[in-house]
Amino acid sequence: MLSACVTTVARLGCFPLYCVCLVCHLLEWTALASVLGIRR
Repeated sequence: MLSACVTTVARLGCFPLYCVCLVCHLLEWTALASVLGIRR
C-alpha cells in the first residue's frame, strides 16, 4: 500500500500528500496492531 502511495505522490509531484499517506499508513498499522491485540 505504501508503495502505491509513493507512486501516486511521485506522479502528482506533491510532497504534502506523502505526509498524509504516511499518517494513513501509520493508522492502518495501529488498527492492525489493536486487532491482533484483541485476538490475543
